[in-house]
Amino acid sequence: MPARSNNLSLPTGITMSRRRRRVFIETQKGRRSAGSTVDGLADAADVSMALRNRGWVAYRLRLDAENHAWIATVIDWRQAA
Repeated sequence: MPARSNNLSLPTGITMSRRRRRVFIETQKGRRSAGSTVDGLADAADVSMALRNRGWVAYRLRLDAENHAWIATVIDWRQAA
């Protein structure tokens, strides 16, 4: 499978960057930024892997298309213990 390009090719040969989506972490304490973004075409698996690379494990992911964001619900084990 070829790697995804971060640019869209327009018919005239002009390239345009794709819109990126912010990722938010939602815990019992509220919502905060995960400190990263993902490609606008990223699916839930891509977002999950990006979060795992930052030390989070999401048990629910939802796309907020209106706000161009992914929201990951996680358990904050430091608070739960």
